[in-house]
Amino acid sequence: MKMCWTTLMVDDLEKSLEFYEKLVELELSKRYTTPTGAQICFLSDGGGSTVELIFDPKVKISNRGTGVTLGFEVKSLDEMMKTVAEKGIKIDRGPIVTPSGLKFFYVLDPSGVEVQFVEK
Repeated sequence: MKMCWTTLMVDDLEKSLEFYEKLVELELSKRYTTPTGAQICFLSDGGGSTVELIFDPKVKISNRGTGVTLGFEVKSLDEMMKTVAEKGIKIDRGPIVTPSGLKFFYVLDPSGVEVQFVEK
């Protein structure tokens, strides 16, 4: 079995697109509006991982992002922290270094989903 994608319900599609395209460096591969008015975007890392963003003004969802963490590997945690700061995004937790040397930190996307950046 192969996982297809991870779907996130978002509050503001344009802010979420900017976050995942500019900060996470995912590429928009498909965008469309459904017959019911929901807007859907698929973003890919080029290696098989895909994030689907859905904005549906007719659906009210509370606690968006609760319990969800998306993890992305970066070459340099220090450089990613600098990029996050330059974009005015607050680090939610970290940086954390595990006994094995794994380093990571967390930010929140525009809809409150936890995003983890990891340097292996």
